[in-house]
Formats: sequence, structure tokens, C-alpha cells
Amino acid sequence: MNIRISVYIFFLTLFIPKICCSQIFSNGDERKIEVSGQVGWLLAGRNPGAKIINAPIYSLSAAYVRNPQVSYEINVNTFYSKIVFNGYQGKFDTTARYSQTYVMFGIVRAFNIDIKNFTPYLSTLIGFSSSTIKSNATAPQTQLAAGIMGGVKYDLTSRMGVKFQARIQAPLSGIGLGLSIGSGGPSVGIGSYSRTIQFDVSAGVFFKL
Repeated sequence: MNIRISVYIFFLTLFIPKICCSQIFSNGDERKIEVSGQVGWLLAGRNPGAKIINAPIYSLSAAYVRNPQVSYEINVNTFYSKIVFNGYQGKFDTTARYSQTYVMFGIVRAFNIDIKNFTPYLSTLIGFSSSTIKSNATAPQTQLAAGIMGGVKYDLTSRMGVKFQARIQAPLSGIGLGLSIGSGGPSVGIGSYSRTIQFDVSAGVFFKL
């Protein structure tokens, strides 16, 4: 069983009983768990020597709501597409099936505004990405990943609503540690870079449990 199927089964077994029993276990209007599902469109970006075709992207997320302004979220998003490897002067391009899954953790910061039921939010993301090229026998490539997302939620009721979101994610190709000494004393920094930056927009529904 690959990592994508395993993660989705985890989400289903963890939260379907909670959804079914939310009426029994709810504590007034204070709801600490929020789950959501989204569908969107991905601008998949380029790999060195290859182009990933844009495709639909599917997301599941679960969050622990610490307070109205801060929550901690885990998100799984995946897409299925094709990758085109560049040939000589574009005459011998090779196409293969391609899939990629992100598992990302983030701290979500919500903002209060004077528009009823609307809540904008921002989040930084860290996690990992696993990508697979179907036409060869190589194992999935797993890398650290980072990103940022922002969007807006609209509460339809006290228990559910809709959300619209934009997100940037990128697999990290390397991590370096730097040490410098200046007039202000020593400093340490961590840096990384990515060859592929991916952008998606999506919409979906969320439930407060």
C-alpha cells in the first residue's frame, strides 16, 4: 500500500466516527476540531529538463483550533498528471504518467474583520513531498517541502462553511547550515532552495466538530 492510500485511510478512520457522533460529543458551541475537503487546479511548474502538466488537485485537512485566531493543521494534497521530458530541440520529447503528494503541517493565523461570517487566514507550511514517475522502475522520490497559503472562510452555519484558498508549495532540494561572525557577534542560519515551485487555487467545504 503506497503512502497516498495509507494517509487517506488514516483520515477516514480517524474522522468519520467523529463526524457521525459529533452531536453526542459536542460541547456547546466550542468546537476544537475542523476538517475540510477541497478540489482545485494546480500550476505544476517545471522540473530541470521536464515540464509537469497542470492538473486538478485534491486536498484533505484536519485542524486543532486552539483559539479563534490560531489553529494547527495537517493537510494532505495530491494530484495525478503527466510529465514531459525535453528532447533535442523539442523533437524527441517523452511523456510519462506522474503523481505527487504533499503532507504538510502548518500554523494557521485567522484575522477578524468587520464582515459577518467571513474569516481570512494565512499559514506557513512544512512537511514532505513524494513524487512518482509511472514509466520507470524507480522508487518514489521523497523530499522535505515548504509552502505558504492564504484564503478566506465563509460560515454557512455554526457547524460548517465554505473556503477559498491559494497556496504555494515547493519540494526542497537541499538544506545548508551557515555560520557567520560579524560586529554583532556570531549568527547561525539555515537555507534551502527548490527547483520546482507549484501554485494551486481551490475551493471546498469545512466542518466544525
